[in-house]
Amino acid sequence: MKLTLVLMIAALMEVSATSYAQKVTLSAKKIALSDVFRQIRKQTAYNVLWNVDILKDAQPVAIQATNASVEDVLKQCFAQQPFTYSIHQNTIVITRKSGATVVAITIKGSVTDVTNRPLPGVAVRLKGTQTGTATLADGTFTLTVPDAGGVLLFNYMGYTPKEVPINGQTVIHVQLEQASSQLNEVVVAYGKQNTREIVGSVAKLSAVDIKDQPTGTFAERLQGKLPGVQVPQTTGRPGQGMDLRVRGAASLTSNVRPLVVVDGQPMLGNPDNINNINPDEIESFTVLKDASSTALYGSRAANGVIMITTKRGKAGATRIDFNSYYGSASLMRELIPR
Repeated sequence: MKLTLVLMIAALMEVSATSYAQKVTLSAKKIALSDVFRQIRKQTAYNVLWNVDILKDAQPVAIQATNASVEDVLKQCFAQQPFTYSIHQNTIVITRKSGATVVAITIKGSVTDVTNRPLPGVAVRLKGTQTGTATLADGTFTLTVPDAGGVLLFNYMGYTPKEVPINGQTVIHVQLEQASSQLNEVVVAYGKQNTREIVGSVAKLSAVDIKDQPTGTFAERLQGKLPGVQVPQTTGRPGQGMDLRVRGAASLTSNVRPLVVVDGQPMLGNPDNINNINPDEIESFTVLKDASSTALYGSRAANGVIMITTKRGKAGATRIDFNSYYGSASLMRELIPR
């Protein structure tokens, strides 16, 4: 009987020693307490019990533990927390420290730019929570936070975000700096884009495609060159200018001519000016045929856009090209001359 009792006591001591001797390895710079508890459950035979409402006041912790005991890990976690723990056999119970109550504080302040101009609509938020507000028209704000040791985040479009530790302060004034690199980046029309990156319907011709053609006008050189672009004659009179249509005529009464843009400048006024452009001065010719053209140039581009880029001077030796064509045409008065 005595031998049996001794063996039972020895077995219980061994189990107890084994449970308390379990080690934890954990390394993190910023981890929630609940995640630490889950790691303890995973790496040891301990079960951790806590109230979810209590941990709402917990701050993320930094922990570095290698083969450390469970108690050492818990001490690191609760060093700056209003919590304590107790171990009952293989169960760890998390409770709030006696007398430790969270006192909410109300913070008032203002947000301005570097010239002291008030910034309305700045987002002010307590870091790590959903508690936040926005500045009023005069740049002021009022925010009640549950933790006097937290950090406030200030975010405003076009300005560099800023973090300000509360440190028990009830009045905070913040200046935000303008993020000039973001505000100065603009997109002017299409610019230069890779063809694979353009989602709209675009057709393009180069100077090689329209050169060395004995035609009277630039528009005549485009006949049959671009899909969806028609170049009809306005009249049957020789030398008369040509007209342009992109994807047909959208109206029977109003103007259906596309907008012509030369080197980024829209050609306003007489649309027949396109017939006066020297074909040999053109470097490239691009047609925007769908809604993307309307988005870039507004209602004027409802019938499409023709973008013309002229040639520029190039470094190197001077080069002179001369081409000459001569022709004569006349309008017959009768189909069958007498």
